[in-house]
Amino acid sequence: MVHFFLYDYKFECVQKNSDADLEKLKRYRAVLSPDFSMYTEMAPVMQLFNTFRNRWCGAYYASKGIRVIPSVSWGEENTFEFCFDGIEKGSTVVVSTYMVSAHNNHSDQKEFFLKGYNEMLRQIEPDRQLTIQMAHRNLKHMR
Repeated sequence: MVHFFLYDYKFECVQKNSDADLEKLKRYRAVLSPDFSMYTEMAPVMQLFNTFRNRWCGAYYASKGIRVIPSVSWGEENTFEFCFDGIEKGSTVVVSTYMVSAHNNHSDQKEFFLKGYNEMLRQIEPDRQLTIQMAHRNLKHMR
């Protein structure tokens, strides 16, 4: 599988020049949709734009015959009204726990992460989920 859990500048090209690596990507079993950042300090319009770019790239790759697994990310609670849109209920998704693990498991980050995670479960009801980084012991329904 190909993932994009990197700094955004390292994979901006997948959206700007989407056809460039299509043949390479087709060789893989699946591609995870690009995980554009959803920093809490970002302007809401940028968070919305990054959600759009994630979904657009996933839809584009799927239209070219590539199996895509949607990457799901969120910001503060105000992003819950759009950050899960465009992902089919009951689908397989991938979630990164970077926000929790990169901050030495600070309790405020755990609470932040778990709010979004539980909302993702409610809105998407994923059949399966993949976790990038370490699985947090409070994650429900891990398969």
